[in-house]
Amino acid sequence: MQVHPSSVLNPDEDGMLPNYVVYHELIVTSRPFMRNVCAVEMRWVAPIIAKLEKLNVSKLSGGSSQTDKQIQEVTSTVEKKELAAIQSPEDCDNRIQAARERFLARKRQK
Repeated sequence: MQVHPSSVLNPDEDGMLPNYVVYHELIVTSRPFMRNVCAVEMRWVAPIIAKLEKLNVSKLSGGSSQTDKQIQEVTSTVEKKELAAIQSPEDCDNRIQAARERFLARKRQK
């Protein structure tokens, strides 16, 4: 799925969109597009993951070419990786500092 070009969600300076979003409208043309998109962070969703796993995604989306089992497998794998990535504030600060250093190193190379 892609973010619709008319969406107000813009990529960051590196051209990247957020990893997780909530959307209000799904438009299917030659490709599926999300409209009315809002960025969310995994740590906001982590407390309600158990409820989200019980949702019937196919029913909510009006049908899907993927089976519920395939959707659950993909969702479960992504959730496990993201939950493992949620770290303490110190780890977050270290990751931010490392990202800042990588950015400055790339900037010096230009």
